Amino acid sequence: MVEHTPVVEQPLVDGQSATPWSEGRQRLEKWEQDRIYWLATVSPDGRPHVRPILGLWLDGAFYFITAETTRKARNLAADPRCAIASSSTALPAVDVVEGDAFKVTDDAKVRRVADAYASTMQWPLEVRDGAVLGPMPRPRVRRRMRCSS
Repeated sequence: MVEHTPVVEQPLVDGQSATPWSEGRQRLEKWEQDRIYWLATVSPDGRPHVRPILGLWLDGAFYFITAETTRKARNLAADPRCAIASSSTALPAVDVVEGDAFKVTDDAKVRRVADAYASTMQWPLEVRDGAVLGPMPRPRVRRRMRCSS
C-alpha cells in the first residue's frame, strides 16, 4: 500500500492553522453515510466543472467511480488536476484535497474498490474486463446558470 501524503497543508482561512493531515486522513478514512464529496475538474475551455460524487478512502488513497463518457472523466483524461471537497459530521466539517487523478487499471485494485463500495454503501458493483458495472443512481435534473461579476 502506498500512503499518499500532502505536499503542503493549508488552512481554509488565512491566519489559522491547518488541520494536521493525520486528523484529516482519519476523518476521510471513516465512512459517513451523509458525507458528500464534490469533485472539481477543469473544462476544456478552462472553466471549473464541479459535480457531487460517491467516493471512499481506501488503502491510503481516495477512489471514485465515473463512466468514461461523463464530462468529469473527459476533463480528467485531458487534465488530471482536480480537487475533492467533502463535508463531515465531525468538526472541522470540511476537508479539501487537491492533486492529480488517474485511472486505476489494475484488475485486483478495481475489484477491491468495487468490493469496498458494496460493503460500505450497499452499492452492488461488478467488475468485468477492467470496467465497473452496476445499477446507476437515477439522474437528477440539472440547471446551468451563468455567473457574472
